[in-house]
Amino acid sequence: MSKFAVIAVIGLLFMSALGAAAVEWSIGFANSMRAFISVALLTASLFVVLSKRYLEKDRNWAYGTIGALIGFWLHT
Repeated sequence: MSKFAVIAVIGLLFMSALGAAAVEWSIGFANSMRAFISVALLTASLFVVLSKRYLEKDRNWAYGTIGALIGFWLHT
């Protein structure tokens, strides 16, 4: 048996032993990253929208980002 096959079998046994805990952690991590990225984009967008330094045409991406975030979170 090759080294790769041994490592693959050990990995499969390890993953089956973890079972639901690994899946639960993965889902929690994915949700945390979604929230973190959303907060970062929302902060940048609100800064551009509320700041007086930017022209109206420069604010278009910020309005679009806020709309996309609202649609994403309402969809999920």
